[in-house]
Amino acid sequence: MMMMVRMMMMMTMMMMMMMMMMMMMMMMMMMMMMMMMMMIMMMMMMMMMMMMMMMMMMMMMMMMMMMMMMMMIMMMLIMMLMIMMMMMTMMMIMIMTHVPGRFVGFDSPAYSVVAPDSVAEAVRNNSPLLYRETCSPEKYASCDVC
Repeated sequence: MMMMVRMMMMMTMMMMMMMMMMMMMMMMMMMMMMMMMMMIMMMMMMMMMMMMMMMMMMMMMMMMMMMMMMMMIMMMLIMMLMIMMMMMTMMMIMIMTHVPGRFVGFDSPAYSVVAPDSVAEAVRNNSPLLYRETCSPEKYASCDVC
């Protein structure tokens, strides 16, 4: 009888041990699976991060390029404006310092009266129109040069 009980006990113990071992194995397997899953997840996350970083870098590069283009266009516009201003000033100086002669830009009668056809001709003939004092105010009322 005692032997039977002992055998039963042993069997139960063995069964328990086996169960425990199985449980342990299962746990280990689960852990391994979890670890693998975690690793894969981590890898995926890393890949995603890398992709995001790459995208960000690309965006930054694009932004930089756009900024550079904008700057270039702005510079070109400013240069054009500067050239226009310079040309305007040159034109103004030319108009201001222009001696009225045969080709007069203004429709003022005074200029056409005062300025002879050519300065050389006036100098040759010693024209009185060269001297301002000879301009009589009665004759040239509209002449603001005299």
